[in-house]
Amino acid sequence: MPLIPTLSPCDDSNAAERTHTESPLHPRDEFSLDVKELLAKRSGYICAYPGCRRMTVAGSDDRKSGLTLVGVAAHITAAAPGGPRYDPLMGHDERSSESNGIWTCQIHGKFIDNPSVCTTEELRRWKGQHEQWVFDRVASGAGFALPGTTRVRFNNVGVLKGEHEFRLGRHNILVGPNEAGKTTVAEIISAFSGGVHWNWFNQRFGFSKSAASRSYITATSTTNDFSLTVALSPQARATSRKTKKPPENYLHIQVNGNVAADWPRTLFRVVNLEDQLNLRHGDPKTRFAKAIRYLANVFSIDETTLFQSIREETYANTALGYRFRQSTKNKIEILVPDGRTFFLRTESLSSSELCLAIVDIALKLILSSAPHDQWILILDSGFFGRLTLKTKTELFSKLTSFNDRKIQTLFCLNIDEDAELLRQAKLDTWVSSARLDRLTLHAFA
Repeated sequence: MPLIPTLSPCDDSNAAERTHTESPLHPRDEFSLDVKELLAKRSGYICAYPGCRRMTVAGSDDRKSGLTLVGVAAHITAAAPGGPRYDPLMGHDERSSESNGIWTCQIHGKFIDNPSVCTTEELRRWKGQHEQWVFDRVASGAGFALPGTTRVRFNNVGVLKGEHEFRLGRHNILVGPNEAGKTTVAEIISAFSGGVHWNWFNQRFGFSKSAASRSYITATSTTNDFSLTVALSPQARATSRKTKKPPENYLHIQVNGNVAADWPRTLFRVVNLEDQLNLRHGDPKTRFAKAIRYLANVFSIDETTLFQSIREETYANTALGYRFRQSTKNKIEILVPDGRTFFLRTESLSSSELCLAIVDIALKLILSSAPHDQWILILDSGFFGRLTLKTKTELFSKLTSFNDRKIQTLFCLNIDEDAELLRQAKLDTWVSSARLDRLTLHAFA
């Protein structure tokens, strides 16, 4: 399975160079689509210009391919006479081969058309250094994610048909258009933690009863001492022909390739912030109370006990700076760290403020858990999308700067302004990219 999406025919190569006239005697030696795709993959879909490292692929709701591609396969020596660094001694096949190309963003694709600044030798050196940088991160990617959930594989789940596999880093960005499967991926990862997450996953996809679809999900948890892989798949148990009953379905569990009765769910601890702020029939009266009920389930804490623990002395020092105090038995007031000096009722908070307060409580609970516990904090697009762009950027920066290795993160982003977070990612810690139909997952150390 290709790790990176296939290029669209609309991707250009050295736009400025194309202004040079093509003649019957000297036709342009263009790159084929296969060569463009190879250049992009070898470059990790990241601009090879020194110091740029801009990502050049994201999801798109507007294109049939489901992708926005802003990279170019640029010629090192020009495709036709008159172009920058044209080499008349080079043959057609060599001129249109991968060895004569470099993958850049659109800005630097135009910039390198200045041969006085960007010589052939310089471009080849930049290309080699960048591809080695990409290779080093892919080769050592497993070490970046230790400890935690390091690899996920699945087949035919929800809208994501066929088999998919990806590696998780310490921090991860899943980007793509709406209805492309971001929540599906988040719930696959969450399912291995059991409890409420398994119930969500199993009910939404009818997983235990889907033996005919050949569905399965697999995840690997790695610690400093060992690696453990759990595989879950629905199976059909044959019944007697005399009864004429349909086959019975059951959940088949394998742990490190051996059939098991259950799996160690505590190795896959997850906080999945998805629709906790959407009130439905039977939910608590307030959005904050619904989120607290969810966190109580995840951390196996009595709901009332958790409410009573959210007070100033317990949450005096939090990751995001929110302060909490009880006003009545099950009522909480919150001090927002924006310069205001008074506490607000939870119902008075904006969506962004309420989201950040919930994340702050979740982080406090994670950091207070057992030292050996490993957690994945998932911010699905339905939750993360409630934040302003400024707040998203600040939260992204805060969470990815955590030094505590017990926390992994997964940010589910839509397109357009959310892509700004990709440009602000610390690409020196980039590990790898994977393609899941219309989604792209970027893993970082």
